[in-house]
Amino acid sequence: MTIFSIYSQVLLNTFPASLSVVMFVNSGCEANELAMRLMHCKTQSNELLVVDGAYHGNTNKAIEISPYKFNGHGVLQYLRR
Repeated sequence: MTIFSIYSQVLLNTFPASLSVVMFVNSGCEANELAMRLMHCKTQSNELLVVDGAYHGNTNKAIEISPYKFNGHGVLQYLRR
């Protein structure tokens, strides 16, 4: 058994029985992308709530959902100085 399979089982033991899968990712961006894909598969909706001003990642989808990046703020405001 690998450390990931052991950790997965320990983690799953804390979840309700209906939650039976653990997916490991290597970054917050990847976690956000996966969460959005899973949400869309479950709900067939593209609507979601985000925290204004929070960092959601640097992928295209993460930028699309980040109001401060979409509204032209974010890192570009610092590069223009």
